[in-house]
Amino acid sequence: MDRESLERNYGPILAWVSTECSEGFDDTVENLRTALTEAADGMQEVRDRFPAKWWTIKKRLESMKEPYLDFATYQQLCHKLGEQDSQQQETLAAWLNDLGIAINYVENERLHNTTVLRPDWLANGIYALLRANDAHHDQPFAPDAMLTADQLGPIYNSNCKFKILAS
Repeated sequence: MDRESLERNYGPILAWVSTECSEGFDDTVENLRTALTEAADGMQEVRDRFPAKWWTIKKRLESMKEPYLDFATYQQLCHKLGEQDSQQQETLAAWLNDLGIAINYVENERLHNTTVLRPDWLANGIYALLRANDAHHDQPFAPDAMLTADQLGPIYNSNCKFKILAS
């Protein structure tokens, strides 16, 4: 891990916890659980109030089938469900992003208008790319570790075929 870059980009890291999910390494996952609990305990955000109308918006977003929506559609939904204040809509978007419920790219000029409603959809897409050379495939998709746009469809289809991606 490039710890220096991570801290430069995301601020101080509270803890570095080595983990291993293989059998016989249960204590490493428990160490991670303990570190996360301690970190959450020190966060003011976990004690902040979450307005009922925000809860309604959160539940609606979680129930949507679409993998993503644009920010204007999000704002219309907020308005319809009782949050008319655009500043509060942005605050809620930031909270939902922090909670991992709806990933918002507000600081990215190219993607700032996009909100991902199904982070698992995004994670699975990335996971499929990371496993492009996995032994499950008939042949590696990127033997030279270089991917092109033309390879994305076949990689995704192969991962679906082997049920590597969750639905």
